[in-house]
Amino acid sequence: QMHALFRHAMAAGRLRARAMRGFSSAYSYKSTRNTTISRIDDLKEKSKQGGGAARIEKQHEKGKLTARERLDVLLDKGSFREYDQLKTHRCVDFGMKDVQFPGDGVITGLGAIN
Repeated sequence: QMHALFRHAMAAGRLRARAMRGFSSAYSYKSTRNTTISRIDDLKEKSKQGGGAARIEKQHEKGKLTARERLDVLLDKGSFREYDQLKTHRCVDFGMKDVQFPGDGVITGLGAIN
């Protein structure tokens, strides 16, 4: 009977150790997931800047709106769903390897016009 009790205690200890490993793994997964989501959010925000603040200012100096601003005016508020926001080109010629913007200057999506 003592032998059975010992086996039960050992099994409980193994289960507890396995649960703790699972908890550690889940915590690591959650941390990695949050980091990845944060990186994606940063890239999306960078994508919304287009070619950067200087290019946006240049458009405004000409009396023009940026493409995103024109979409905001044209479409119903909050209805625009953008696709391929983080795509970039694969060109490496002509110094293009160093010039990359998320979205690559193209805005693709779906929105409602009332």
